[in-house]
Amino acid sequence: MKRLLTTLLVYLFINSYNLNSQTIYSVDKWMEYIEEMASETEDEAQIENLYSDLSYLSEHPFELNSVTETELKRLPFLSDQQINSLLAYRVKYGKLVTLYELKNVEGMDFSTISLLLPFVYIGDISVNKRPFSVKNMLKYGSNELQIRYDKCFQQKKGYCSYPDSILQQYPNRKYLGEPFYHSLRYSYTFDDRLQWGMVAEKDAGEPFWNNHHKGYDFYSVHLFFKDMNKWLKTLAIGDYKVSFGQGLVISNDFTPGRSSIVAQAERRSNGFRRHFSTNENDYFRGVASTLVLKQIYISLLYSYRKLDAGVDNYEVSTFKTDGLHRLERDWEKKHTVPMQTYGGNVHYTTSNLSVGFTALSYSFGKYQVQPDPKPYNLFYFRGNDNIDISVDYMFKTKKIKFYGETAMSSNKAVATLNAIRLTPVSYFSLLLLHRYYDKKYQAFFGNAFGQHSSVQNEQGFYTGMQWTPFARFKLSAYADLFRFPWLKYGVDAPSSGQEYMVQLDYNSGKNFTTYLRYKY
Repeated sequence: MKRLLTTLLVYLFINSYNLNSQTIYSVDKWMEYIEEMASETEDEAQIENLYSDLSYLSEHPFELNSVTETELKRLPFLSDQQINSLLAYRVKYGKLVTLYELKNVEGMDFSTISLLLPFVYIGDISVNKRPFSVKNMLKYGSNELQIRYDKCFQQKKGYCSYPDSILQQYPNRKYLGEPFYHSLRYSYTFDDRLQWGMVAEKDAGEPFWNNHHKGYDFYSVHLFFKDMNKWLKTLAIGDYKVSFGQGLVISNDFTPGRSSIVAQAERRSNGFRRHFSTNENDYFRGVASTLVLKQIYISLLYSYRKLDAGVDNYEVSTFKTDGLHRLERDWEKKHTVPMQTYGGNVHYTTSNLSVGFTALSYSFGKYQVQPDPKPYNLFYFRGNDNIDISVDYMFKTKKIKFYGETAMSSNKAVATLNAIRLTPVSYFSLLLLHRYYDKKYQAFFGNAFGQHSSVQNEQGFYTGMQWTPFARFKLSAYADLFRFPWLKYGVDAPSSGQEYMVQLDYNSGKNFTTYLRYKY
């Protein structure tokens, strides 16, 4: 994680020379936000995805007088309350003349405004989209190339020289490749409606150009169309990400920590997005599309990938998800098990109500998933295929919002998450959230709110509060009470716990921010 943060800091420092002081301040705030997210997770891939998404949005900012609710929801630091207040302000007072008007929007504190500045501007509203033509694509398209190279100066044991006799007896003692990390990422974008890109990566220790292997270890290509006409919302070809509902069935979304969400734990269902990351595990490969029929959104997906896994006689004991292929045993597990996934989501939405239905089926060809039997994994998925279905729902008024999702897997086990958010006044919000994930529930792609890494074997009640008594002060607090009805890895009995946090933020509005946090 430190290596990733250092890389991001250096990148932002280099690109800050040509920026004015206001932009530099905004970039600093944006970086602080990423650092805060990174401090609450060990998943570097999620932080990389977050950085990639925000970097793209900062280079393609929204026009503040025409930006939509859906577009604003792509900014994870904006709460629903702040989004609604901004849109209501625009309706009541008309077009914003200057960005300084943001301080007049109810619920917009100085910290949020400074985070928002790199992603919005005030200018001409373009009503007509540029037609697709070679001339326009060459003139208005943007290209981005990122090259990264890392090398550790301290030699690790995996790069030491050993006699052939030792390597014959212990083949996994020495790395197969060179001691450097290298990645290449290229992206072309046209008016936020067409995105094409590719990613190539090798990790340190993986062979790049020797007798064992030639080329990068991982390649990814995507072609993504968005808002092409009134009925084609998105079309993804190649590698893409998927998120529906609250993540009980499927979600590739970034998962912020509790200290960051406090009163905003709702997953914003993003449908399909491009996969533009070096993450070798958390994505789909195939084709996906969302069609729009008035207020009904129909999303369909198909994916076929080969996963890394430990296999013995067509039985899968473990899945390998770190993406590292440095040793002989790593190459023995590389791309051994095929996985075919198909499904979709039908979603009806209005300004105050939405209902969606998700179904997902996945199978592993002729292979059977059979993890080594242990007491803690008694209820893990076993078999060749599985189907997950769910219903997600949302209803809101001006001061109350209720949302949730209820899902079922093939074995008829249930998972449900339901929450209500109260906003009696613009400067105060309260969230009450209950979750119940049956110990037998099985969702390979599930990624929902919780203490556990998977959507299984967890029950809990979370309450979060956010109060902004003054523009420069913000008080946040939460309490999370949870229990695990069955055993967990490393815990030989059912267990329970609690987590509490109180934080006071102060923003002077003059390039100075500080906060005081207590967490238990």
